[in-house]
Amino acid sequence: MRKKTIFSLSIFVFWLILLSFPLDTSTEFSGTATVNIIPNTQVVQQNTEFEINIRVYPEGGVAGIQCDFQFNSSIVEVINVTPGNFFDGHAFYFNNGTIDNINGSVRGIAGTILGEGSVSTPGTFAVITMKSLFNEGKSYLNLSNVIVADPNANPFSLTINNGSVDVIIERTEIKIVPSTQTVKRGDFLEINVSIEPIEEIWGIQFDIIFDPSELTANNVYYGGLFGGNGMFIPGEINNTAGIIDNIACFYVGPGASSSPGNIAIINFSVGLTAEGSMIYISDVLLFNATGGLIPPTLYKIQNGSFSIEIEKTVVEVLPSSKEVRQKEAFTINISVTPGTEIAGVQADVSFDPLLIQVINVTKGDLFGVDSFFNYTKIDNANGTIIGIICVKTSPGGTLTPGTLATITFQSLIEEGASSVNLSNVIVGDAKGKAVPVTTYNGTVNVEINYTKLYIEPANQTVSQQKEFIINVSVVPGETIAGIQFDVIFNPSLIEVKNVSYGGLFGPQNITGMFFVGEINNTVGIIRDCVGIYLGEGGINHSGNIATITFISKMKSGTSSILLSNVRAGDPAGEEAPTKILNGTINVIYEHVFHLKKGWNLITIPVQNNFTAETLGQAIGDVCDTIVKWDAVNKTYVPHPVGTPLNNFEIIDGMGYLVHLI
Repeated sequence: MRKKTIFSLSIFVFWLILLSFPLDTSTEFSGTATVNIIPNTQVVQQNTEFEINIRVYPEGGVAGIQCDFQFNSSIVEVINVTPGNFFDGHAFYFNNGTIDNINGSVRGIAGTILGEGSVSTPGTFAVITMKSLFNEGKSYLNLSNVIVADPNANPFSLTINNGSVDVIIERTEIKIVPSTQTVKRGDFLEINVSIEPIEEIWGIQFDIIFDPSELTANNVYYGGLFGGNGMFIPGEINNTAGIIDNIACFYVGPGASSSPGNIAIINFSVGLTAEGSMIYISDVLLFNATGGLIPPTLYKIQNGSFSIEIEKTVVEVLPSSKEVRQKEAFTINISVTPGTEIAGVQADVSFDPLLIQVINVTKGDLFGVDSFFNYTKIDNANGTIIGIICVKTSPGGTLTPGTLATITFQSLIEEGASSVNLSNVIVGDAKGKAVPVTTYNGTVNVEINYTKLYIEPANQTVSQQKEFIINVSVVPGETIAGIQFDVIFNPSLIEVKNVSYGGLFGPQNITGMFFVGEINNTVGIIRDCVGIYLGEGGINHSGNIATITFISKMKSGTSSILLSNVRAGDPAGEEAPTKILNGTINVIYEHVFHLKKGWNLITIPVQNNFTAETLGQAIGDVCDTIVKWDAVNKTYVPHPVGTPLNNFEIIDGMGYLVHLI
């Protein structure tokens, strides 16, 4: 309960007088406090009551508070000021100040504890009830002359956070939906003219204005606003002026409607040169439920727009990947696929000058004969073509894919991959405006024309003490006139019987000559095999340069057949690059066993590489088990063929049991 005694009131008046004097800059503050307008911001409709709180956050004991309050009197007004809960629990005095709604202020809002005591917890000092007027706008809500003091009238250091209120007027909204769209040139564009009433309406009439150089209006349809009670007039389309006049919709029958909905659906065609523009609702007449005109201040219009999604023009290197031989002339194209009408293209090209070089750049067919073509510079030292450009010289542009330029390259002697990259690519339309571009680069793989020497057959299996042959075959990568090579083998497994000419260069001593330097069966090498073409030029066809007859020895194993010191020469005596494919010879022991169904006792009398599994596989599908005797453990060890169990080594001279099914 508020206690009002002459004594306590005189104390309060004395305290208030003290607070009315300006603070000296040398004043020592009792504590700190933050004073906020809560809520800091809010939005209210016109002619609506709302509240704000003056809230205090002290750090120290507070015994008294005073402040003034300012606002925009053309937007809001104050109804009253009441105390908050800050001083609850104490006897206190509260002054609600002097309200001035003309000048927008409340002066002298104050409160103090009567008697001893203070408050150190946050709370609301005052609640101000306000009302929005009929004007739309923002009003500041500011505090000034704020003093917060302790029981000894010592002031606090303050932080003040003011607020604001936005007053809005609720209006019927007439709008284009969607408000913005992205379309492609040549597409259709459809909009809805929609309404969201705040009161019952009987009818509406309006115009639609558009840019006739961008859009062509096709049809206007009823949007269904009043359902079956609606009478719709589609208006008059004038595509020359860019207007649809007097679109109208009325409620037929008694009553009206406040339901939102679409008034009209309008279909347009988008021009091939459209850039995007606004679509406006204009000359609106809106009628209320009694047929009276609703003033423009009570409705708002949201216009629409559209933008153009221009498909990217693709500029690419074609073919994107190309395989060429060394010293080969070849071409690539810079191809263009327009995403919209284009009238000019420029580009730079870069490449690896260590692998390929430019011979020339020629005009493509992109813009036909009515075009200008040029390039600034071919720089084979740095691997660039600068400033390739082609511009259409006749009116308009083109949508037809074509070739900007054809570039003729020459590969060099190095092997590798060169990127062919596009840069500084600019594509323009007929108005000189740049259009979006996507670029795709290419790759040229330069392969060396290797002459290949290989062993044929590459792999061969022979029995011990058998005669067999291999060929040294040649596939020229370019014209060759001579071959030289050595052959290395394992002399413990095979030996050379003889080496003969394979006929690659034609008949011996007529168009071809072949000779062997040395056969060494101790070391395992055939040295200095040489073939020479005796005619003019050289040969390009494949064939055998040598046929070698070997004899396998009484030992099983694998011998590599290796070509080494290989040389190939062209008709000018220059060495040609070569690749080698070697071979292998597998020498095996071959013996005929006469086996019968059931158990058989066999031994392998020579060195071999068999395991129980491979022996079983060699005998065939009828063999299901191989058994050995384990002399250490005095037991038989079986291996079921086709399983990993007990896959023991077959030792020559040992006896084994073989079971056939």
